[in-house]
Amino acid sequence: MRRWLGLTQQQFDIVKVIYRVGNRGLVSSPKVVQREYRLEHGRLIIKPNLFNILRILQQKRVVRRVAQGEYALDYEGVSKIMVAARVRLEGEREELDKTSGQVDQFFREVTYSKEHPDVNYLEGGELYGALAEAASKSLVFWATADFPLTAYSPELAHAAGASRFVEALQQKLVDKKTSVNLLTGLSTDSLFNDGFRAHGDPKNAYRVIQNTVDRLATQVSSSGNLDVRYSDAPVGLDIAIAETQQPSEFILLIRDEHNDIRGGIRVRSHKTAANALRSFQKAYSQAVKLKSPQGKEILREVKSDIQRKYGILEDEN
Repeated sequence: MRRWLGLTQQQFDIVKVIYRVGNRGLVSSPKVVQREYRLEHGRLIIKPNLFNILRILQQKRVVRRVAQGEYALDYEGVSKIMVAARVRLEGEREELDKTSGQVDQFFREVTYSKEHPDVNYLEGGELYGALAEAASKSLVFWATADFPLTAYSPELAHAAGASRFVEALQQKLVDKKTSVNLLTGLSTDSLFNDGFRAHGDPKNAYRVIQNTVDRLATQVSSSGNLDVRYSDAPVGLDIAIAETQQPSEFILLIRDEHNDIRGGIRVRSHKTAANALRSFQKAYSQAVKLKSPQGKEILREVKSDIQRKYGILEDEN
């Protein structure tokens, strides 16, 4: 259930405490919630953190304040979240079927190709090294991205384990010898997670990700060889394709159960890379250019989304 509500484990633990306290006929005040949480989990949650979690839970409509200093489960809000999650899951299932078919086709091509492609599995560190190498040698570089890494600071890049790759992409924007084409869903959650890993503090992470969106907007406007496109639909395979005189290398990114990128498969094959590029370009052609007026409006909406989700952190003392 935690996954569908979009909560962290600690947030979900607080929700369960409020529910149990209410069922016992007690007043779910912050003091009682703090005490019960300590009894259940064997550790203290400090008041500033608890109040922050309670504000976030109210904002998400998972809990509501029923009286001064008293909280309860927001059944109506939770019901709406679960309905929305069900709709989203059905869409994800359709996309999974589509992506599964693409993966099957990809491996059939690799297996039966007369070209005998060179196929290698890449661990996390190796993956970003391979991506950096592919970007560095390409004349045209195509890739999907949760959030465009071109806008990452050195600290964010290090936290994501992608320093070499980010440096390679940013160098390409400077020397202007390579066209960099990115398809992204502009995920603020993945961006915030990297910001938190980089700085270890939610307030700093909030400020950093705001600056990162601003940096992306500047790059999109000023870099003639960067074309970032936004799609609000799942993009299917997570891929990167290096194109020299023709598509030559295809890297399929692999995610774990938490949706984090953990490795990849590199295929050196003109035919397979060309097929992957055709599939990528179909989704790419239907996405919104961030250089366009509509794209600029989307970037403004992303900043507003960040403010709604994480701006509450600025209110903490």
